[in-house]
Amino acid sequence: MKKISLAKIFTPVIALLSLALVGCGSGANNDEGVSFTMFGFYANIEGSTGLTGSGMSLTEATGADFFSPRAFIGLQNNLAGQFIRLNRVNYSYNIPGAAAQPPNTSAALPGVIGPAAGATSPSNTTLPQGIGANDKIGPVGFFEIALVPKDTRDWMRANRGFLPAAPFQLEVSVSSSGRTSSGDFLESNEDTILVVVSD
Repeated sequence: MKKISLAKIFTPVIALLSLALVGCGSGANNDEGVSFTMFGFYANIEGSTGLTGSGMSLTEATGADFFSPRAFIGLQNNLAGQFIRLNRVNYSYNIPGAAAQPPNTSAALPGVIGPAAGATSPSNTTLPQGIGANDKIGPVGFFEIALVPKDTRDWMRANRGFLPAAPFQLEVSVSSSGRTSSGDFLESNEDTILVVVSD
């Protein structure tokens, strides 16, 4: 019987695994917001007043997101030579002590963030000709969002029996997603704000 060395078996396997790992480094990899950073919640579009919490009532009018507590989220592009076109804001919720949790959801978030400030655009830039790192489209933007969209408020009203007695805390965790000018998908890091919910 012909003997086959272990090296002949494992070398191709290791090579295939290495290729698979290299392929995993896609544009969606943005550990801890290194390339695309969410850096907090703000009360105004200038980002001059930070926001650590908000409040809402479950018995307020049930109309559109006008009735939701609102905030501006700060987003920053750290990539030189690429802009980020925003597309979604992503929500997850946690109510301590609740028997059921509101489902995760997302909403449209239109906007563009320019390339990193003061960076020299590399030769392989994906920016349109004439747009540079010091152009009017800055690398930092503040974008207004509803912290608790209408569908989530409706869910909370319909499932009131599973929620703690008011007032209670709603932890709103938010991230944003977008696509770079080179076509890579990125999702920012997540940040959390507390909303006190009353009847």
